[in-house]
Amino acid sequence: PLAAGLSGQTPGNSASAEQKMALIREGKASLCTVRTYPPGASIAVDGKKVGEAPLSFVLLKTDVPRDIYVYLPGYKLVHRAIAPDGATVPIVAILESLGPNK
Repeated sequence: PLAAGLSGQTPGNSASAEQKMALIREGKASLCTVRTYPPGASIAVDGKKVGEAPLSFVLLKTDVPRDIYVYLPGYKLVHRAIAPDGATVPIVAILESLGPNK
């Protein structure tokens, strides 16, 4: 399911799934899908937690890269900078362990 609201410059965080899909079809937003191995990592956009993987959410189209962070205790932080451009943005993060006692 899509995460609640739109991330980024939003016309309102109460946008319905139909409104989000319309923005994607019109090229005004990107669908971002995040999968992690192992699953269950926290996902943050520009420092704000949006949910846990696996997760799909909508980012409005911008010219400014957005910072996507993937975090799971005991694993290295993963960062991706993306510029929503209307295309689907798949992110697959294979998390690297920090080792024992980290």
